Amino acid sequence: MLLAFAAAAGAAEPPTARFIEPPRQVVAGQAFDLRFELHNPGEAVNYSRLQFDLPPGFLLAAPAGPDCVARFSPQDRQLVYEGPLEPGQRSPCRVRLVVAPDTSTHASLQVRVFTPPERHAGDVVPLEIGQPVAPAAVTLGGFGITRAGLVVMGLLALGGLWMLAQHLRARTGRGARAQRGFEQGLPLVVVFCLGFLAYFGSMAWDDARTLQAWQTARCDVLDANVRHESAGGSSRAAPRNPATEKVHKPVFSLRYDVNGRSMQSIGFSTESRLSYTAGEVAEVLDDFQRAGSVPCWYDPEVPGRVMVLRGFGGAYFFALIPLGVLALLAWAVGPRRRRTRT
Repeated sequence: MLLAFAAAAGAAEPPTARFIEPPRQVVAGQAFDLRFELHNPGEAVNYSRLQFDLPPGFLLAAPAGPDCVARFSPQDRQLVYEGPLEPGQRSPCRVRLVVAPDTSTHASLQVRVFTPPERHAGDVVPLEIGQPVAPAAVTLGGFGITRAGLVVMGLLALGGLWMLAQHLRARTGRGARAQRGFEQGLPLVVVFCLGFLAYFGSMAWDDARTLQAWQTARCDVLDANVRHESAGGSSRAAPRNPATEKVHKPVFSLRYDVNGRSMQSIGFSTESRLSYTAGEVAEVLDDFQRAGSVPCWYDPEVPGRVMVLRGFGGAYFFALIPLGVLALLAWAVGPRRRRTRT
């Protein structure tokens, strides 16, 4: 009889955690709902631990609702429940999440429940992450053109002008004396330098708009994390102070009102602001999370763009590189032209 009881106890089903109609595809920057359920089909459990780890780049888009049995740990980036489970208990949880831009295109959602000493059960769901369409930097004839598009158009235009100039030189009979070597590659170098300068110019125009045209609002800080670059060079959001990774910028999940309509988005600062040190990032996160509600600004043309630090950053220092190359080329080519004329 004792053996039969032991066998029945060993066959009892452990508590499980499963997702309810999970999404298979999401778009970075757009909030989505995720539901999962903790279920104990067997006998009473004195202690269990439910754990849902937010994948890298995922942030809360709203506080966990009252129906969620789990609490959120911002330091560990986990939804966690620890405690007993009654026989037949079902505990649902609905959480609203958002994915930071530049996150990997694939993620794995996993929710687990542990019943010590060893038994655990859970659900794993693959997720594809799409990137949003970049906002237009300018609009021409009803078509939006992004900053990258402006750079490409500038490169193509300058390259086309150079080819036209070469064609005209050949028609006038001076093509046979076309310069070779360094001077033949010179136009391409100039094109690329001017293309990079066009990119910085577009960035400066966007940064200036944040100071002049963006609207003031008040943002609730729903969640905060850190964007960093791993050893492989991929940018994503991850736990604070990673030991082997270079920290970049904080990233905030913010809620604010636009003309009476509640908005939720991700943002922190302009693209021209350079990375922070690990200590600076930790200080920024603590300050803003402690404040809870902070002044912010949003783009009236694209209300989903929001930030708490606006204006010009240190990235423009790198514009000195193409400027220096152009100045060096002008210095090198000038004397050669004077010699050929004499």
